Amino acid sequence: MGFKDLFSRKKEEPKVEEKPVQPEEKKEEQAAVEPAPKKVEEQKETEEPRVFTVGIEYVYSVSKDSPDMVVAGQVNGTVKVGDEVILTKLGSDDDEPFRTAVYGIQVGEDRVMEATNKKAVLWVENATQFFPYVGTVLHSEGVTEKQLYSAYINALGERFIGVEGGVLTDMDRAHLTVSDVAEIWRLLLWYCNANAENDTDETREENFNKIRTLVMMVRDKLFLLDGIYAVYSKKTGEPYLFAKTTTTDSDNYVTSPPMVHFVTKAFKENLKEQNEDTEDLELRYIDNGEDKEGIRNFIREVVLLDGAQGVRILSEYTAIAAEGLIEFPNYEGMRDVDIPVENPGLVRWMLLLGQLGKPDTPEKEFLHEMYFHFFGQELVKSTFIVPMRTHGEIPQANENGVTSFKEGMTFDLAMVEGRDKEQALMFFTDWLRFRQKFGEEWQGLMQPLDGNLGLHDVIINGTGNPEAGAYITESIFNKIKEAHKKDA
Repeated sequence: MGFKDLFSRKKEEPKVEEKPVQPEEKKEEQAAVEPAPKKVEEQKETEEPRVFTVGIEYVYSVSKDSPDMVVAGQVNGTVKVGDEVILTKLGSDDDEPFRTAVYGIQVGEDRVMEATNKKAVLWVENATQFFPYVGTVLHSEGVTEKQLYSAYINALGERFIGVEGGVLTDMDRAHLTVSDVAEIWRLLLWYCNANAENDTDETREENFNKIRTLVMMVRDKLFLLDGIYAVYSKKTGEPYLFAKTTTTDSDNYVTSPPMVHFVTKAFKENLKEQNEDTEDLELRYIDNGEDKEGIRNFIREVVLLDGAQGVRILSEYTAIAAEGLIEFPNYEGMRDVDIPVENPGLVRWMLLLGQLGKPDTPEKEFLHEMYFHFFGQELVKSTFIVPMRTHGEIPQANENGVTSFKEGMTFDLAMVEGRDKEQALMFFTDWLRFRQKFGEEWQGLMQPLDGNLGLHDVIINGTGNPEAGAYITESIFNKIKEAHKKDA
């Protein structure tokens, strides 16, 4: 699905019905049958509905027993006493908009009947039922998603960056959602970067600690969600790995760590995606489950098996490295045969190649060449799982991890029709993908790629989606080995 048009909805203009002008000679005849002309004030065209937003920056109780509340923030448009309004928590995954009314407005020291494009205090009826907090938007019918988001972001920025300096209270922590905190984090980053030239070392350290606190808060709230959406590639069928390649001052190319992108339920429809090319992307829901382990398990899988190096939450600026999200397994002291087969480095570049598609532009040609270089670097040193089904007693590995086959034992290897060779062997980068394709009656034989291409081609991760895997022939592998002799 695409995201780039989510903010492009246009409000329809009201249609005005015009009467045809009558010829001069028929005026007298018409006067006898038509009613007298309406008064000028009755002929005014219907006014376009008033549209306004108020991003709430402060919330107060009216009294201990009152169901009403007082809110303050920036008015965009014109709000009047008596207006029916809607309260929307844009960052909430679960709260539905709440309808109520404004029965009082104050600007400065004065009670007024309306306010236009200025800071104002509003008395809101029965608002305790909804309990608005900072970032909630009070608005009319007919506002666009862009107007809502603008009011929401401005309220968060004015209060938490402009006034609080990036520090949240315990009350804020309790009420703000993961979307809210991620946006405050992004705004604080922007503010720090904009003022970096004037910062002292002490200020930089202070800002770093504020940002680290927000990052930890986002992480903790992330794991408590009911679920979240992840961006997937339609080409590979796997989580999309977002990475940017830039040049340094010395004309070297640097690729940012590939990240998976998360979108909260609240922002599923109104998040403005920054990536211009979104036609090959789609959102898939990651259910966190009753045990609240679903999101953590998803991250562990995309990091350890797909080679993602962290996750982005809502934007490319609010990203958390993998080390801050999961605990990496420690295989120190284990025999090679006991270490699970995982090839995250290889899969990372294989998926980036699959996402890229045909290198039909100069930019894609450059990226393809770079990704393929790193793919080859990982390929020559990877160990794979080869599906094997034995007939008879299943052979066991000895203490050194070496498997011996008894004389006369027969076994099948998973093969399909090949390209260069008559048949192609199936190789898998990990046990998860292996089990997606083969049942429990199949065992796995650990093998490097070298030495297996003399008689057969090899398909890596042949799970049904060619862009998520690779087809390797003997000639291709020989070229890769030659190119990476220095790396060995």
